Amino acid sequence: MAKDGKNRLSTQHLQMEDIHNEASSKAKQSGFSMDTAGLIANGLLGKINPLGLVPVVSIPVSDQANSTTRSAISDSIIVDVEQTSLEEINRHTEDALQSLAPIFNKEHVQEKMAYVNALSEEGFKLIGDVSLSQVKR
Repeated sequence: MAKDGKNRLSTQHLQMEDIHNEASSKAKQSGFSMDTAGLIANGLLGKINPLGLVPVVSIPVSDQANSTTRSAISDSIIVDVEQTSLEEINRHTEDALQSLAPIFNKEHVQEKMAYVNALSEEGFKLIGDVSLSQVKR
C-alpha cells in the first residue's frame, strides 16, 4: 500500500455507482415409486392402483440473499476531477464492501428436502389409508 498522498487519480469525469448483488437457489425433486407388497397382500389395492405406482412429490426448497457493494475511494488517494464535485465522492471504504452471504449449502438443502419428503410421504400414506377405509365400507 502506498503512503498517503502518493496515489493520485486524475480524470475529467467521475461517476460512482453502487453494485446490487443477488443470489438465489432452488432445489426440487419428483418421480414415482412402486409398491408391490400391498398389491399382493390386498387384492383391493390391486383394483385401485394396479401398477402400485406412488408419486414422489416434494415441496421446493429455496433460499435467497442480496447485498450492496458501495463505491468508495480511499482518503489516501488524491482525486483530481474536472466535472465532479469532490464532496460527491464516498470516502468510507471500511463500509463499502458488503459481501454476499453464501446461500447454497448442499447438506442443508439435502436435510430440508429429506424433512419435506418425509412429511409428504406420511401425508400420502394418510390419504391412502383414509381412502382405503372409505372403499372398504
